[in-house]
Amino acid sequence: MHILTAAEMREADRRTIQDIGVPGRVLMESAGRGVAGAMEEHLPELADQRILIVCGKGNNGGDGLVLLRTLVGLGYEARAVVLSAFEDLGADALDNLQSAVKLNLPVDPAADEAAWRTALLEMRDADVIVDAILGTGLTKGAHGLPLRAIEDLSGLDAFKVAVDIPSGLSSDSGRLPGAVLEADLTIALAAPKVCHFVSPACEHCGTIEVVDIGIPPIFLQRSAPRLATIETIESGEVEPLWPARHASAHKGDFGHLLIVAGSVGKTGAAVMAAEAALRTGAGLVTVASAKSAVPMMAPQLPEAMWEPLEETATGAIAFGALDRLLELADARTAVAMGPGLGLHDDTVRLVLELLQKVTSPLVVDADGLNALKGAVDQLPSHVDLALTPHPGEASRLLGVETADIQEDRLRYVRELAMRTKAAVLLKGFRTLVSDADGNVKVNLTGNPGLASGGSGDVLTGIVGGLVGQGVPAFEALTLAAHVHGLAGDLAKNDVGETALVARDVLRTLPAAMRELGAD
Repeated sequence: MHILTAAEMREADRRTIQDIGVPGRVLMESAGRGVAGAMEEHLPELADQRILIVCGKGNNGGDGLVLLRTLVGLGYEARAVVLSAFEDLGADALDNLQSAVKLNLPVDPAADEAAWRTALLEMRDADVIVDAILGTGLTKGAHGLPLRAIEDLSGLDAFKVAVDIPSGLSSDSGRLPGAVLEADLTIALAAPKVCHFVSPACEHCGTIEVVDIGIPPIFLQRSAPRLATIETIESGEVEPLWPARHASAHKGDFGHLLIVAGSVGKTGAAVMAAEAALRTGAGLVTVASAKSAVPMMAPQLPEAMWEPLEETATGAIAFGALDRLLELADARTAVAMGPGLGLHDDTVRLVLELLQKVTSPLVVDADGLNALKGAVDQLPSHVDLALTPHPGEASRLLGVETADIQEDRLRYVRELAMRTKAAVLLKGFRTLVSDADGNVKVNLTGNPGLASGGSGDVLTGIVGGLVGQGVPAFEALTLAAHVHGLAGDLAKNDVGETALVARDVLRTLPAAMRELGAD
């Protein structure tokens, strides 16, 4: 699903109004009526509830005034408050206000704080509050009377409906620029916006419902030009990405993945990554690890091959294993590196050298990424490269705080991908996948049960298995994010979120793959 920026939405509006002659007031009428229909669908008790619509002075407020007229016309108990002197409304909003006044509809101005305080006293018994205060034009935090309204309404115990976006959010990012009026239901007009799907902003949107307001679909797909796109990952989109499996195929047709992972005390990471790669269709998997760790791992997964390597005194892979690893990598279709490696100085040195010399497609995760702290520019640009950081790892790669990453995930996943010329998957709620040009996919599968040890190792194995079969890094990350999250959702259905562990994801991975069209 294509997600629009505020600029694209303005351009779609402009083309509809100017190029094909649909008046702006007609679009506003469709928007208000669309919101009313969505409310009826989502709120079956609406007929017994008191509805308050709080309107700003722009087009969002105009949508709210159409909504007032529509709801009252349908027999609902609704009233509106406008956070402006009536004469300060935009042209289309003013037209709809005048219609409401002519119909003697209950609409009151609240142009200053004193008037707002008076209006607020009459709002406390509202069952449903409709937020039509601020729209997609906000880039900084709300201020003045809209800010006061956001703060006051947030304290009311009512079901909250946002028209297009919750007031206080910036349409074009996941950031929280200031106070936000958190919604239980957000009714997006014409198309979803970035803030609806990117964390942390999306956590304030509640349920998302998109309503048609009469803009031709072609304008929503190709509107204002921009450097990069943002889209949600859809099941139908990822199904064709699975490598074909022909009747005459043999194991060599499905790639040979080398996994450089594991150390004494961290053997599970390598085992789970290897099993995930095999489950994802890899024809062959070789795990190269510290020699004293291999006997602990090999009996757990007889389908994999195991390569014991020179190790440090602490049981991690030593730098002396470099030549053997390069020899192994040259004979494999892809390399996945990082889970459970540890951060011994010798191992870090080894990782940095491997990154410079491996010529096969590369997947780097966990300690492979941690080894790059302060050295992100050493990543190779000559191979198909996939990085899978969690926010902490991304912060170390970019030299910023983890809180900065989480505050503006969209910005930083793009920055890391463009800086490293890699495909990057930023883990977390609403996992983001960016290519080196800044085109982003947003994953909608998954749940908090995946926030446990080993889950990321399973993801690494899935990505590695796909890349080893010839799937390009960006497409592999897109498919892996979706199927990994779906497997987590299936596991949640079995054991719940709290009890969910990585092995549950491995167990449900085949069912998730079948659901997404894998042979």
